[in-house]
Amino acid sequence: MTSRDWYQAGVRQYQMKQYEQALDAFENAYLLHPDPVLLFDIAQSNRRLGRLDEALSAYKGYLKQLPPGHPRRSTVEKLIEETRRERRRN
Repeated sequence: MTSRDWYQAGVRQYQMKQYEQALDAFENAYLLHPDPVLLFDIAQSNRRLGRLDEALSAYKGYLKQLPPGHPRRSTVEKLIEETRRERRRN
């Protein structure tokens, strides 16, 4: 399978709430083509699985790749803060 195939499989699995399978697919896509956008999908999947430390790591990795002023920066920063709060509650 190509990176695109893995990504598309991950999207379908994520939409079906099969987060473990989605995570595997996104990680396989990233191994073949380390596109930083995949880090966001990896983070989201980990967060849905309750793996908050892994989610934070992936969000931060994605954020580092975004240039200053990028429109998604504030969204990712909010997700990082929400995930940190969630981790403190658990």
